[in-house]
Amino acid sequence: MNVLLKRVQTVFFVLFLLSLFSVLIGCTAETPVVVNQDQDSNTSSTNEKETSQEQTAAPEDTIFAIGEKIALGDNVLTVNGFARSQGDNEFDTPKEGHEYIIVEVTIENGGSETISYNPFDFTMQNSQGQILDGAFTLTEQDKQLSSGELAPKGKVNGVIVFEQPKGDTGLQLIYQPNFWNDGKIKIEIK
Repeated sequence: MNVLLKRVQTVFFVLFLLSLFSVLIGCTAETPVVVNQDQDSNTSSTNEKETSQEQTAAPEDTIFAIGEKIALGDNVLTVNGFARSQGDNEFDTPKEGHEYIIVEVTIENGGSETISYNPFDFTMQNSQGQILDGAFTLTEQDKQLSSGELAPKGKVNGVIVFEQPKGDTGLQLIYQPNFWNDGKIKIEIK
């Protein structure tokens, strides 16, 4: 009976270690990098892994700017611009003292496997230190980013709407495409 008990304990211990190892692998942090298009490249290469994009590693906690193309793993994000709005009509307005911040983004798949995208991957931090999810509004409804998957080299464009204090100039868009990973991109919205 003791031999059977020791074997069962050994099996459970091995399963525990494998589970722990899997979790640790899934929780590694990725570092965002700035991607620069090399448009002057006229040379051809036989190496299929070479691309016409140059990637520059960014220091941790780097805050990027609107218009920069930023890679985090296979996800490549560009914030194309933003606008402030009081809503589309009298029934869809932000609360008093607030305004809608409409951020236009483009997400590209820079890898060789399918990636997912979702508007819930985005939050916005204001100058008061509040980190808020997107607003549920009909403003820009026909342009809002939906959720789905992108095939390799795929691209999607859309807007995300946030409700923030009126005139706040300390806004940062935060993009974290992988819930299980600490890697995130911060873009200054100004």
